[in-house]
Amino acid sequence: MQAVEAIREWQRRCEAAVEEVRSVVEEMSEEVFRRTPADEGEWGAREVLAHLAGAAEGGYVAVLRAARENGEKPTDFVREAVFDWQSRAELSRPELLELVEAEYASMREFLGELAEKDLEQEIFVPSLAATPLTARPTLGALVEGLSVRHVEGHVKQLRSLTT
Repeated sequence: MQAVEAIREWQRRCEAAVEEVRSVVEEMSEEVFRRTPADEGEWGAREVLAHLAGAAEGGYVAVLRAARENGEKPTDFVREAVFDWQSRAELSRPELLELVEAEYASMREFLGELAEKDLEQEIFVPSLAATPLTARPTLGALVEGLSVRHVEGHVKQLRSLTT
């Protein structure tokens, strides 16, 4: 029962965060939306949205499905795919928002497919070794991270661009 409640909470928070992304981005001036940060490695609004949209091939949900299916076999984020915002950075604001909303609608649907045993499953993701999740998180921790914390973190980043 706790797993069902956690999943519902993640779905609710995910939806709220995506709505907040839309709100923050729609309130931005065109100048702020198109601005390229002066510092190397920093992202502007277009890059954040393109990144949130996930990889061109299946997005973040594909990564989570692979992790669930692979279990102890290594599953790794294909960094170039997951972080391939450059290929989308020139899309319009509505196009990028549509991609983000579609990605996280798919994420919420995936969340609804999970059972308690799935959330407790330990997985192996070597590229996460240096993160708080570690290289061997549970699928539940990875799901929460990508469906909720990831979007909420980028909402803060988007808000900082408008100040």
